[in-house]
Amino acid sequence: MTKKDKIIIFDFDGVIADTFGIAFNIYKSHVPEISADKYLSYFEGNIYDALSATRKKVDNDDFFPLYTDQLLSRNPISGIGDVIKQLTQEYTLVIVSSTINKPIEMFLQKHNLLEPFSEILGGDIAKRKTEKLQMILEKYKVEPNDCLFITDTLGDLREANKVDIHSIAVTWGYHNAHTLKKGKSYAFAQKPQEILTKIKEYFIN
Repeated sequence: MTKKDKIIIFDFDGVIADTFGIAFNIYKSHVPEISADKYLSYFEGNIYDALSATRKKVDNDDFFPLYTDQLLSRNPISGIGDVIKQLTQEYTLVIVSSTINKPIEMFLQKHNLLEPFSEILGGDIAKRKTEKLQMILEKYKVEPNDCLFITDTLGDLREANKVDIHSIAVTWGYHNAHTLKKGKSYAFAQKPQEILTKIKEYFIN
């Protein structure tokens, strides 16, 4: 198996783009009593499960137009673009996100980062990341240990673990290291360039 047969799976929000402030403020505009800590707790499991369990709903049709407008005014996380461009030379890259595909595509296109990704599996493809990760295993005919998931939330770590895919937890996104340590990850990255080292170590071991 060549390195191109290895799959690097990126979460989008918090990993590639700093979107917590955008998402939280939109949600808070509909649910004024929500705190940042409470909103962050929704990402300790599947975000759609958490939102469906709340009494006050924010419909995707209300959320994503505002999200998209604000997202497109932002730049990628500093250094992440270079990491993506380096990784695409050796690995197949896929995005798995709870955000719907269109704003992700628009953001990546704007910043010349769309081409490195073979595909995007957003929230309009499936709500559960376990399902989307399983899709990747089946489509690319790879085993879980041929993949690594780059993510920033405890919920993602938990979903990846359910399909036996290891993760690199990044500490610049939605959840801090303290929260991420409640889950199981192969390694932590405190800045984007560290992802390259951790991936290399994982596939050598």
